[in-house]
Amino acid sequence: MSFPFRIEFEPPTRADLRRVLRSWRVWTLLVGVTTLSIGVLLVARQHSQTDAAGTATLVITSAPSSARVEVDGRGRGETPTVLPVSPAPHRVTLRREGYAPVSYSIQATAAQTTTLHADLWLQTPHVQRLRPTFPGALITHVAFLHDGRVALTLFIPAGDEHQVWVVDAQGETQRVGPQDVHGPLALSRDGESVAYLAQANSKAAQRDVLDEVWLARRGEPRGARLYSLPASADGESLVDLAWAPDGQGLLLVGRRPVAGKGVRTRLAWLNPTTGEAKDLVTLPSEVLLGSYQWQPGGEWVALLTRVEQTVSLVLLNVKTADFRYLADLTWDTEAFLPLTPAAWSPDGSRLLYAAPVQERPGPSGWLFGGKPTPTLFLAPLTRPVGQRLGDSTGQFPAWREDGQVLAFAQAKSNAPLTLRAVESDGQGHDLGDIPLKVTGDYAARWDVAHAQAILTVRNTTWGASQPDTWLVQWRPEEAR
Repeated sequence: MSFPFRIEFEPPTRADLRRVLRSWRVWTLLVGVTTLSIGVLLVARQHSQTDAAGTATLVITSAPSSARVEVDGRGRGETPTVLPVSPAPHRVTLRREGYAPVSYSIQATAAQTTTLHADLWLQTPHVQRLRPTFPGALITHVAFLHDGRVALTLFIPAGDEHQVWVVDAQGETQRVGPQDVHGPLALSRDGESVAYLAQANSKAAQRDVLDEVWLARRGEPRGARLYSLPASADGESLVDLAWAPDGQGLLLVGRRPVAGKGVRTRLAWLNPTTGEAKDLVTLPSEVLLGSYQWQPGGEWVALLTRVEQTVSLVLLNVKTADFRYLADLTWDTEAFLPLTPAAWSPDGSRLLYAAPVQERPGPSGWLFGGKPTPTLFLAPLTRPVGQRLGDSTGQFPAWREDGQVLAFAQAKSNAPLTLRAVESDGQGHDLGDIPLKVTGDYAARWDVAHAQAILTVRNTTWGASQPDTWLVQWRPEEAR
């Protein structure tokens, strides 16, 4: 290739070189550049050594992935990611379109790796109404099984029959347990065993007296008698029973009237293998049936009691019979739905519950004129009294495995029901509305592991005598 011009280079002579080298400016420039280069290398080496010893590492993942990561308000890429950060407290926020943002406060430690996994929930959950299997049947109890399926306990007024049906992820229903049961029954959390109350043949004339516990394993048409009330339990009738989460025991509830007014309720712990029952406590009040909220380990259970118009939250240790009276929740039991507004921490050491701040109502109602907004309280098992969690408000809290606390909130009776995230200092921010009209009382039972809850709603505007039951799910269908 030829160019339309020519370049000629003439090398410098020895005289030219000697003249340049004798110039002090050149030597000064050379010395300066050399010194600066050495300084830059030393500083870079020092910073490299400092970073190696003083930098912390964050490993952040999420489900689903590709969530935007913010550390202290600055974008740092998408999940999954590995980030170097300074050894200090940091605020990590993950965002993804269509999902509620989630934030965590972490303490990064020098030369150590902190792993953070975020389970992102839909901003607008899927809502499905749960109906009884047959028209005319009533849903008396709803619970979650370990695998996320829903167990519906039904009462058939025509024939006075109790049934259990399991609803799977596709909405298909299957009846489990024996036929022709005329007392309360309970399905174990693994779905393998049904315990139910029955009446001894010798007491057939006493229609309302249930004095036996029967146990039927999967595939057994009727099962076998596990326990009978002793002869000394004169006037007592069994009214309810509930499985511990691990299936290693049954909480048994018996009731007998007291001369004049009121009832006495006896709580016992029943061994499903031996049939032996151990008395735990006798209460001068009723237990709201089905209100049991079990500690993850199954040693403690939170439940509701009622004396006249007062509903209270109590704790019971089924191993040691330790009993604690935590709070009064309401003095309006006409519309009260018997689900416990409490959640255990993942390690089972603390109970978070919602209760009014006031201890007693005034002569014309509540001390300050109106019904108070439920406030969140935290009760460690090491202390007998719960402490208020800042100024946080909400109902029926949930405690996720990652430590995040959630609660339902509603600004007023006809406002949308909202899911709220609550920080450790009590500050909260709303994550998204529930696409469900709620104009009356509501209650919730959580299955945090599968990002779902059961909402029981009694809407006053519809004039319904029975509450409606809804399944609310915060995971997309393909991830359930």
